[in-house]
Order: sequence, then structure tokens, then C-alpha cells
Amino acid sequence: MIINKQTNEVLKTGEDTSKKATINQDKIAKLQYILTKGLYQDPIGSVINEWSANAIDSVVQSGKNPIENPVIINITDDKFTVQDFGLGISKDDFINVCMNYLTSTKESDNQSIGHFGLGMKSFLALDRSATFIIRKDGIECKFISYMGDEFMEYDLIYEKTTEEQNGFICELKINNWAEYNEFKSKAIKRLAYYDTVLLYINEYLQENNILRSDDWQYSQNAFSKLHLCLKDVYYEINFEQLGISQINIPIALRFGLEDGLTPTPSRESLIMNQTSKVLILDKIKKVANWFIDKYNSEWKEYETLKDAWNFINKSDFYVNINDTRFKINSLQQYADNEIKTVKIKNVENTEWYFYNPNRLLSNYSVVGENNHDLWSNKNLTKNIVEKIINKYKVIVVNSIPERRVKNYLKEKYNLALFVKHLGERKLGKDDQKNVTTYFYALDLDKITQPEWKNKIKELNYVENQFKKDFIYELDVENSQGFKDWLEKRKKERVYKVSDSNYKVLDKKEDEVTIAFGRNSYAGKKITFEKETFKVSKLNQNPYLTIYFEDKDRATQYYELIGKKYKIALIGKREQLKIKNIHNFMTEQEFQKSKTFKRIVTSIMFDELIETYRSIYSRSSLDIIQNLINPLEKDIEILQDYTSKNRKFIRDNQLLDSMIAIAKEYNLYDYQFMDVYNRCKESLDKYKFLNYIQKPDRWNEESVKEINSIITQFLYHQKMYRGLHQELEFVVKEQEKEIVEELQLEIV
Repeated sequence: MIINKQTNEVLKTGEDTSKKATINQDKIAKLQYILTKGLYQDPIGSVINEWSANAIDSVVQSGKNPIENPVIINITDDKFTVQDFGLGISKDDFINVCMNYLTSTKESDNQSIGHFGLGMKSFLALDRSATFIIRKDGIECKFISYMGDEFMEYDLIYEKTTEEQNGFICELKINNWAEYNEFKSKAIKRLAYYDTVLLYINEYLQENNILRSDDWQYSQNAFSKLHLCLKDVYYEINFEQLGISQINIPIALRFGLEDGLTPTPSRESLIMNQTSKVLILDKIKKVANWFIDKYNSEWKEYETLKDAWNFINKSDFYVNINDTRFKINSLQQYADNEIKTVKIKNVENTEWYFYNPNRLLSNYSVVGENNHDLWSNKNLTKNIVEKIINKYKVIVVNSIPERRVKNYLKEKYNLALFVKHLGERKLGKDDQKNVTTYFYALDLDKITQPEWKNKIKELNYVENQFKKDFIYELDVENSQGFKDWLEKRKKERVYKVSDSNYKVLDKKEDEVTIAFGRNSYAGKKITFEKETFKVSKLNQNPYLTIYFEDKDRATQYYELIGKKYKIALIGKREQLKIKNIHNFMTEQEFQKSKTFKRIVTSIMFDELIETYRSIYSRSSLDIIQNLINPLEKDIEILQDYTSKNRKFIRDNQLLDSMIAIAKEYNLYDYQFMDVYNRCKESLDKYKFLNYIQKPDRWNEESVKEINSIITQFLYHQKMYRGLHQELEFVVKEQEKEIVEELQLEIV
């Protein structure tokens, strides 16, 4: 970036007494501090910003397409690396420019964001060395740079020829797990708008979808509140400085380097003056107008109340762009235009119906409800509209159905509200409490009589929109559908499965009797109903079926994996017929499957996670935190595995048998077993943390003494003597063995 230089001429009279200011040589260390630690408030974020920007600039300056030649950034457990294939730099230029302060290759370049020559040295704020590998015109050099006694120093490690293309590699050590997490989270955020960067975290490429317009852009990795970008470099907005409230929309205002915004030397923030405030506020207004206009352009007049229901009186407004949803509420006050409100065709007061849905269709009474085979006659809703909005069908009947009719209607209409018509609406001026009257529905006593006609007309219009989808079953018993259903039921032979009931169904030689498990009424009981199937058709069954002879065992497995597999009862003689059917397996065969192994492995992982949580609950102690924090990443891996594979098992007998079988035959999933073993080894070592009694009150002294106890344990030394009375160490009888293993003396 070009720095404009100004020359001011001053007319002086008398003796020339001007002097040059100098730097006290004794204060070099202080200057070093100012240019490193004193410069950056966020050292890790600044290293990410500076090194990435330098790498991108290098590719651009080389004349290469930055999209086709992206910068590669890697974050592993112990290293942060930035690599580009751009201009490269010679040994002499590296020494003269990169290793000197206030010197930059970009001072005359208005397309690059750096100019102070400080970016490469940002790592010094982290109190550690950095490694630089440079390649230029067939020569490769490796340098290590670090903080010297007073100023930055560097060592040339090697110089050699190379066939690698020109470029630059910067490497920085990551010291611990907390630092790794900070590098990871800040890199994802700060590189959110770089489509010229590939970010890898532990070898996994981080996906990032970017939307751009002239004045704003969006990244899936962006903040939830409004921010800005100066040539894709992310900056937060200080809303207080702007004199406005926070704007909660996850987009960035776009500014080019020529727009008049200037970063501070650290590039952690922008210089905020009157000019920059005006620029930002103007951009906010421009973006607000764009989104409001976009919303209003898609506004429409809805045909029915049902169509518009979810949009009436809503407090939140959204714009959808390329499958991304933006909430625009907080932009509304900065736009020139208002957001259009919902309108229904031929309806004057849309919101009245939204707030009074029970007045609609009040001349119908609900007599029954069927929700996925769950029939209810009690505590029925009076709000038919609400059910219609929630995708219920409305079935008009003459009366409460008797048992056979009810079963027929249950099978025919899975999600339905059954209603009885109470009669056509009357004015009801003298019977205003009657729910079927217009006086009740519209509160006509509260409006002038000349308005009645239009209000009644509008109500009829809205009600008819709902009623046009009503289904009428007014004479069910005499309907052909009901008669056919009855005939079918008579022909079907339904058998309840019991331990002795495997004989009955009439079937041909090529047929087999199978009783598949399913949920009964309200899902409270598992039932098995026999059916006959052609053996040749069973291969076409898309589900894998696990079969049993024992009903109780089958029920246990149904509760465990019934959503993923079919569970069936098949008699011993019948099993011979399905012996070669590929999608039927016995319990013993299932125990060798990946699913079984994953379930028992997740149970084992879950037990370890609970141990970790128990110890972590004491993490207010710094020393405990330091001990178990390195396990966090491994625990996350185990938790993710468990959440995908853990099944809730209510039957302890089944659980115990599965665990016993897994132990006996070593039936485990070994994908993350190394992670499990590593965690278990550490947690076994730290079990004693659970046996330390917390003090009645925490203070600086008690924390210090607790930490001292833990330290003694860790080093297998004698317990700390002379403890405060409230810090009594409690060892239960059953825990003495553990203490003895640690060779500790209980005092």
C-alpha cells in the first residue's frame, strides 16, 4: 500500500536551533517491545493475519492466478504453517527486508495491504522462534529467527539448490492444546473471506462457502454480527464508536483498499476517524436498502389464511440467497424503505384472524383425533384451525364413531381431526354466547351495524378457504369402502404370537410364516403378528432382519435396534426355509456385525467419558485443569463416536449379556481404540482426584493447599502434613487399595 508523503516548509527567523531526535541506545529493548508485544493485543490472531496476507500478496505480485495457486495453511497439534508458491525471496532480500524493521517490499504497491514491514515479525510477540524456508530461482535457504538480548536475531541453517518452485514457508511451534484450539478457531474466523487460501486442520480441509455482492459478502465461518472486510481482511465493528446499536446479521461490509479505510500498524483494527465513520455508516445504509428491497421484491399477496399463517405478525424477517437465510430485522431502521407486511387477498384485517383462530369454524365440534394410530376422545382441542395449519386432515362425521367405524377411519386417515357440524351460522343477536353465531365469532356488538355485512362476508370467505379441504364421512357404515374393509378383516387370520404359537397359518410349500415386531398402541408394548410370505420374495426386503425363537429376547432387541433393523420371531422348522436368504440373520450372526461392535464399544467409551466428567467437575482447580485439559481432544473424539452409535438399553440383562459376549470374543470396533486406551491410562492415573474432599469454602489458601495435596500424589510422595482442618483428606475403606497402589502414607 502506498503511504502518501507530505513535505511542509516552515519559514524560520533568527538562529537555527533545530536538532534531530535520536533513539537512546539504552532503550533498544524498549523499542523492540513496542514493535512486538506492545504492538499486538492478539498475538495469535495477528500471526495468522500477517503471514496469510504476506503469502497472498506474494502470489499476486508473482503474476500467478491466486485461485489456481492458493496459499496452503496447516494447523496441527503442534505446528502452524503457511506456504505460498508466489514470488519467492532471495537470501539477501530476506535478510535486508524481512529481518529489518520498517522495511517492506510493498511500500509502492497499492494492491497490497502491508506496508510497515512488521508482519513477518509478529511471531516475536509469542516469545518463541519461527522457521522460514525461502525458495528463489533454484536456491533454497532455511532460517530460524528468534528474540535476542535486545533485538531480533536469526541464523542461516542451510543454503542449497532446489528444483522446487519459488515460494515461502513460515512455521511456528504450537505449545499446548489451548493454543491449538485458539489457532484453529481464529484461523477459521480470520480467513473466512479468503478464497485464495486452503486451510487444513489436522489434515482435514475446512469447507467454506462465500457469497459476494458489490457492497457485502458472507462466509459460513463468519461472526453472527455485522463486521467488515478491507480487501477480504476481517475486522470487527465498534458499534459504540459509530454511535449505533449492534447489527445482528452475519455479513461483512466490503471495502477496497482505495476506499479510504486505513488499518493500524498492527492491522488488528482500523483507524476510526470521522471519515471512516461516514464511510461505514453510508455502507450500512446501502446494504440495508439492498436487503429490504430484496425482501420486498419477493413479497406477495397470499391467497388464503392457511398459506400466510406462518408469516402473519411474525417478529422476524428473512431473505434467502443461495440456500442461505439472513435475518434482516436489525437492518430495517437503516433502510429508506419499510418492510412490507403480510396481506391476504380479499381480507382487510389479516392479524385479527391470526389472534382469534378459535372464532373460526366455531360451528364445528371436535369428536375425535387420530395421531399416528393414537386415537383420542378426551381433552380435545377446540382450535380446528391450529390443527389444519399443523397438517391435520379434517374429517366431518355425523357422530362419535363406534368401535369398528373408528378402526376403519384410523387406518384410512393417519393424521386427522374428526368433527361434527353443529349447524349453519345465524346472526345470533339475541343469542350472543352461542358459538355458532356471527355475533360470537365476530364480536358484532363491538362494531357499528353498517360494518356487519362486510365482516360477515369476509368471515365466510376465510372459513370457506379452510372448509374446501374438509373430507366428509357422514354415512360410513353404508359406504362401499367400509364394507370392503370389513370383508377384508373377516378373511384375514390374525394370530397373537406366544411361546407355543408357531404352527397355525395355512400356507403353501413355498411360503414361510414370520412374525415381525412392531409398536402397539401408544408404543407402550411390542407385539408380533404372524404373516405368510413367499420365500422367493424375501430377498427383495430392503431391511436386514434379525430373527429369534424366544419372544422376550426378540423384544429386547426390538427396543435396542428396532428403528434400524427388522426384528422377527421365526419357528425352528420355518428357519430352515430362510437359511439361504441373505438379508436374514440370527442373533449370533448379528453379534459379529459392525453395528453390534459399535454399540458395545460406545458403551465402553461412555463409561470412560463419565469418569472424565466426574473429574472435570472439579476443574475449578487449576492443577486439575492442567492435568485433564490435554485429554479434551481425545474425549471429544470418543463423545462423537458415542453419540453416533450409543443405544439406550433399558434391559440390564440384555446389556450385561452383550458386554459379556463382547469381552469373551473380543467383539469391539478398534477404529478409535488407541484413543480410548490413551485416555483410560491417564484417567486411571488421576482417579485419586475424586477422593479429595472439597473444602467448605474456597479461598486462595484452600486452593493452594488442595493443589499441594494433588502434587504430592502425582509424585508418589507422602501426603502434605499440617493441613488446615477444613481440608481433611478422606479415604473410604474401599478406596484404600488405590492409595496403597500409589504407595502413599495416610496421615
